[in-house]
Amino acid sequence: AYSALIKKNPRNSDALHLRGVVWSQQGRHTDAIREIKRAIKINYDKAHYHHNLANVYQHVEQYSEALFHYDESLRLNFAQPEAYFHRAICLEKMGRYPEALSSLDRASVLGSDSVKIEVKKGNILSVMKEYEKSAKSYEKALELMEDPQTAILCGNAAFFNADFTTAIAFYDRSLALDTDNVTALYNRGSALANAKQLQGALQSFDRVIELEPDNADAHELRGHVLKEMRSFPEAITSYERAISLQPDQPFLLGSLLYTKHQICDWQNLPNNLKKLNQAVANGERATPGFPYL
Repeated sequence: AYSALIKKNPRNSDALHLRGVVWSQQGRHTDAIREIKRAIKINYDKAHYHHNLANVYQHVEQYSEALFHYDESLRLNFAQPEAYFHRAICLEKMGRYPEALSSLDRASVLGSDSVKIEVKKGNILSVMKEYEKSAKSYEKALELMEDPQTAILCGNAAFFNADFTTAIAFYDRSLALDTDNVTALYNRGSALANAKQLQGALQSFDRVIELEPDNADAHELRGHVLKEMRSFPEAITSYERAISLQPDQPFLLGSLLYTKHQICDWQNLPNNLKKLNQAVANGERATPGFPYL
């Protein structure tokens, strides 16, 4: 239909714009950009043309171009909360975090979805390592809508602020809404381990492994917990399983060798030490068992 209109009048900017939007929805992003730019060239002062072109640029991760057209759209019509929200995403991707937060505040004033704004603010503040502020944003979102993923984000903010008791409470809140949420279970196990509640941590990691038998991170942290509990043979089994699932993590061998040392198990020691020394020589570093998001 749009093609017929354009054939009849090649300067029909609305038809060009709408055809570009349809092409974007079909995944033809390069064609969409070209077509909407044609529409803008004919009729520059249409705010929604710029907004939709910005959306396409954002989708293909061309954030500078997207930001330019969001700004042009808002210059032509400032009352667009979604434009401010997506503008904030572009600024976040460009590492311009304070500006992103300001754009989100503007979106909030204009009536954008408060839950997604507070979650996005929490994400940005977390990247900025402003964990207390991040936690407050996530908690606002959770007050507005009870959601297991938002509860996890609240827990993560508390975790990275070393407030493990609060983190555990939020992970429990998530699990009350979604009993088998693997991320909440894993993160809860990590928080419990940091709080030295080892039996509870072990139960969480056991449940993760029950749900995802090939979860290498859970096997690794289960090994750490068992090592702390001085259950060395079981810890060795967990480390060996983790290594079998992710052999490209040589520092797991360090944990395994230490644990074997506790029970005087020297099997394959020279070969494992060689691998560990090679990892050190290559500049590799061990990674802590923090919860994944």
